[in-house]
Amino acid sequence: MSHFTDEAFQLIAAHLKALADPLRLRILDQIRDEPKYVKDIVRAVAATQPTVSKHLGILRRAGIVETERNGTLVQYRIRDPRVCELCDLLMETVVRRLERDSSAFAGAVHD
Repeated sequence: MSHFTDEAFQLIAAHLKALADPLRLRILDQIRDEPKYVKDIVRAVAATQPTVSKHLGILRRAGIVETERNGTLVQYRIRDPRVCELCDLLMETVVRRLERDSSAFAGAVHD
């Protein structure tokens, strides 16, 4: 990645920082397949409306989600589906590590 400028590294870090919260990841998981209204996201993630709105604002400012207004209701959707691919890749990495670590632990217990 040495061909990136310092500004590019800053942008990448800001993007990753916006993703670095379990609730924000759960929110993204809820809207990965179709746009949803805030009230539906609130219900799905079992958080308060102000909390969900705060996290959606962070994701919006980072350019990860975008909105569409329908009267007084606001619908959120993921701006670029590659964000979901990134999350899926990270999940696969975590699962592999957990499987490897649990196998190593199981071997140590039986020794």
